[in-house]
Amino acid sequence: MLFRSTTLVYSRISISYFCGFDDFFEVHRAAFEDRAEPIKIFTTMHFDSVKYRPLNRGLNLITYLVNKHSAVTFRIRNLFFHGVAIISVYWLGWLLFHSFPTAGTAALLFSINPLANQSVIGAVMTNTAANSLFLLSLALFIWSLQSGRVGRLILGLVCGAVAVYTYESAIVLPGLMVSWMVIDYLFNRRVP
Repeated sequence: MLFRSTTLVYSRISISYFCGFDDFFEVHRAAFEDRAEPIKIFTTMHFDSVKYRPLNRGLNLITYLVNKHSAVTFRIRNLFFHGVAIISVYWLGWLLFHSFPTAGTAALLFSINPLANQSVIGAVMTNTAANSLFLLSLALFIWSLQSGRVGRLILGLVCGAVAVYTYESAIVLPGLMVSWMVIDYLFNRRVP
């Protein structure tokens, strides 16, 4: 139900065409550079900057190849990852507070938050994918600490690595995990 209402909020924008310079630059690069030489996805920096986002470029290339010249495919991808982020926020709320109303309210507010708007409606932005994997990684990490399961920890670390190579802001994840582990140990005497 929550995902349906979020889809309804973003339904009008999901059928619109590309809407900004980033959209056109990224689609052009996917169509003419990355499609011709996919190895450049992993061997070049993001638009000759200091940023390294190979999975960002790879995700945009794959999305472009699914339905060339259509912004709808990009927006559906972003809406899907926004749904993953909503589920992760709900899950984090549950893991931290063990309260359905708290987790549900947090997920609802996150789902329609105007600050999430740009990364959902901007067609080529992979921030939504990276941020959803960031939140999922954090949820898996906390769940692994609470359950003592190493497999969940490994899955969380993999999601975190994918998030970092999609959008570099996820680099703070290891610091959050170590801080959470120290706090968890100090208060609960749990060691993963």
